[in-house]
Amino acid sequence: MRSYHLALSVRLHLLSPPVGGDKHKVKHMPKSYKTEVCVQGEWSTNGCRYATEAEATEAGHELLNRWMVPTDSRPAPSEDPVNWCFNMETYRGEALQPTTTVTV
Repeated sequence: MRSYHLALSVRLHLLSPPVGGDKHKVKHMPKSYKTEVCVQGEWSTNGCRYATEAEATEAGHELLNRWMVPTDSRPAPSEDPVNWCFNMETYRGEALQPTTTVTV
């Protein structure tokens, strides 16, 4: 199920239509999304990069359930390569192994 979830996430990310109202003005699509958490009024992040904004959002919600210090979370675009996926069955982020292949 994990490889299917990852493949679906990457496929949805790559096949998403361009963002923006005008067909000639296309907003840049990020390579990945990161989760940022607010700690004492400042936003911080870690090295986890997700294929979709939805995965980064869920990862932030999961962090807020475990951690006591952060007061908020948000997804943010990133130019880093995807290196994590969010497993909705276990409600945890999972590191992608270097041997993981994705067929699109």
